[in-house]
Amino acid sequence: MGQSAVLRLLRVAMPLGAMLIFWNAAPAAAQLADPWQTAYTGEHATGSHVIGLWQFEQDAPGADASGNGHTAVLKGAQIAAGRFGSGLESFPGWPVNDKQHGAIVASKPELSPSGAFTLELWINPKKDLADSGRAYLIDKMYASSDDYQFTLEAPDKSGRRTMRVALGFGETSESWFSTEPLTLEPGTWQHLAFT
Repeated sequence: MGQSAVLRLLRVAMPLGAMLIFWNAAPAAAQLADPWQTAYTGEHATGSHVIGLWQFEQDAPGADASGNGHTAVLKGAQIAAGRFGSGLESFPGWPVNDKQHGAIVASKPELSPSGAFTLELWINPKKDLADSGRAYLIDKMYASSDDYQFTLEAPDKSGRRTMRVALGFGETSESWFSTEPLTLEPGTWQHLAFT
């Protein structure tokens, strides 16, 4: 593909809080300059490089602000204060609560880019994240050889977590891990992304 694409989930409290964006193909210099430290507006929210943008606003919690119609349905999650306004608050999963708790977007081909893409989100961990195992930030990997998954692995003995990205390639899949573990401070917004 000749253009870049972005999926932006930009605010989640999850035990985190987030907002999400998604790009397809290698980003052009202009997209690398997207103002990730502020709320996305204009071309940064609706440009041709943006596949989806979920900002979880109070008046339209599942709206795709990119204009591409990838509406999310909230299941077991709720709208709360976010990094740039509202955000999505989710809760501990199994073994504490074995129910869905997140934003569900219907599967569409454009949400499974065939080339390079970037996915980014802001998170604001709650205190109970420290007691949780693996945290699923984005999970579109129904089968191990398809689509993608972005997780924070279970904490090490010092409480730090490693980011893991799993990508399916049809018949195989691969996982990549952050080179340095992260310290996620409760109540502090942090920007996470992969390309």
